[in-house]
Amino acid sequence: MGRVLVIDNEPDLVTVLCDVLNEKDYQASGFTSGLAALKVLREQDFDLLLTDLMMPDMNGIDILREALALDPDLVGIMIAGRGTVPMAVEAMKAGAYDFIRKPFTFGTLLNVMVRAAEMRRLRNENLQLRESMAVYEVAMAVSSTLQTDAILDGMASALLDHCEADEMSVMLLTEAGDELCTAAARGGPCREAVGERIPFGQGIAGWVVRHRQPLMLQGEIQNARFVPRNPRPEIKASVSLPLLAGGQCIGVLTVNSKRRRSFLMGKLNGLKLLAGVAATALANARLYRGLRESEERYRRMVETATEGVWVLDHSGRTSFVNQKMAEMLACDPQELLGRSLSEFLDPRESGEVGNRAGNRNEVKFRRRDGRELWAIVSTNPCFEPNGRNSSVLTMVTDITERKRLEKEMTRLERLHLVGEMAAGIGHEIRNPITTLRGFLQHPGTKPGCACYAEHFELMIQELDRANVIITEYLSLARSKVVDLTVRDLNSVVEAMFPLLHSYALLADKGLRLEAGAVSPFGVDEKEIRQLVLNLVRNGLEAMGPGGNLTIRTFPDGGDVVLAVRDEGNGIDAGVMEKLGTPFVTTKDINVTGLGLAVCYSIAARHNAVIEVDTGPAGTTFYVRFRNKAPGEDPGPGHPPDPPKRCGL
Repeated sequence: MGRVLVIDNEPDLVTVLCDVLNEKDYQASGFTSGLAALKVLREQDFDLLLTDLMMPDMNGIDILREALALDPDLVGIMIAGRGTVPMAVEAMKAGAYDFIRKPFTFGTLLNVMVRAAEMRRLRNENLQLRESMAVYEVAMAVSSTLQTDAILDGMASALLDHCEADEMSVMLLTEAGDELCTAAARGGPCREAVGERIPFGQGIAGWVVRHRQPLMLQGEIQNARFVPRNPRPEIKASVSLPLLAGGQCIGVLTVNSKRRRSFLMGKLNGLKLLAGVAATALANARLYRGLRESEERYRRMVETATEGVWVLDHSGRTSFVNQKMAEMLACDPQELLGRSLSEFLDPRESGEVGNRAGNRNEVKFRRRDGRELWAIVSTNPCFEPNGRNSSVLTMVTDITERKRLEKEMTRLERLHLVGEMAAGIGHEIRNPITTLRGFLQHPGTKPGCACYAEHFELMIQELDRANVIITEYLSLARSKVVDLTVRDLNSVVEAMFPLLHSYALLADKGLRLEAGAVSPFGVDEKEIRQLVLNLVRNGLEAMGPGGNLTIRTFPDGGDVVLAVRDEGNGIDAGVMEKLGTPFVTTKDINVTGLGLAVCYSIAARHNAVIEVDTGPAGTTFYVRFRNKAPGEDPGPGHPPDPPKRCGL
């Protein structure tokens, strides 16, 4: 649940608060002195701060200000026995998340802490996304060059500027493969290490290359294997990442920081992205140098490259493509020869791929099977011995998955924002609705008000409808608790089938169930029933009388997939862009437009993703319940894997 720093001048209250929080899976540390608590905060990391307003050595507002100066990510909650509105306002201005007056119930306190923790999580997620995208732009620029020095300079700039690192170094394997040589170093004493060599089997870098695993070290290092040869106490955190290209480790990237908590998840994701792109770029640069030495060697290596290679002659016609490029377009290499690159662009693509050196474009291709391919296209000239420009070497990087993830992150951000708002205001709205409903029922029974009975009933119905909308709205909250039980998905769907079949019969439509052999997994049956019901209702409403709806379950590579297919006319492109957004609907005005948004939230809480395939012959919604790999975050409701001593 997180680490909590509890500060109050009453020792008994501190003890009770710590006991209650520890029982609720928090890690609470209590203090009766603000100065003592701040001393600990300088040495340890905490997520939440719970402090009394009136303290003997310094007041709670000053404690909060000092704490936020030490750790801006900390979320503070103020408690007070004699709190006033001006005090609460001052606390909020100082950065407090909430203000609680004594005496309070533990239930009230825990609810505030849950909301505070969720706000901190969402804030960190947004920060991580911004940090990852900032590094991504530099990484793409690095990938567009075939010059080793330019790649290393770009990496150094990204690490020192965007990742707020103090030092960086890149060590590459020598041609013989028995040593690591420092190819680049920036910042501090490490910049003097360029050209230094160490045996392949020694040091932290050697361990990372041999095991092909990242390694993060913070604070005092106890493991003898990872003690630096030249210890430097000023370095508080260090990350070493293997440079992997084409299934081979070609070196290691090391980043050092003098600040504690420097490499949170957002920066780590950015570092991993940069390391992956840089490794491919370095491998391509090495490959490019070998073009000049041997054409035959070049062709063998190009055919096994992890990126598309497309060579255009002086007239812009294809003279060579590697197998990877042909696979990306779902073609045979021979089909592309003699054709222009622009012939394979999406018809709606307005971008233009040039033939000049260093030209870099993000474009959308149309594969032979009709599917989209988003790619980064970068071009460099090839020269004959006499200096004449004979052709253009085009490198094509598939970013289709990245585009899909960007769209998914945007949609999830909207859902998270709506869910956060719902969690904060749902209870406050329901209380006045309940009061209004009660008072409207009372006068309706009096003889003198009989003539207004229809008016009272209409108002009660509208209040009930508002309550239903709030219930759906609350189900979007990511922090909603799910009760996971290992179940067979087929048993849940089969139990619902009679009800779903009756809906179909009433609409003069058919319903089929094709249940495959799927493995049991953890589900919240109530939420899965809601997800299936929403998808089936949407599918039935998308078809005219006589249409058939099919529900399928089947395994796919260890995942369990639920598919709901209708025979409607498909979903318009404009609607597809906003699919799953709250309040977006193609139905009449009496529908909330929360059905699909609820489905996406339920899927997220079950570690699942929703994919949509639509066309004139109908639409299929696929809900893929993913099988997590060891070490990954298992999602809500599952215990995490045991922590590792080292690694990311």
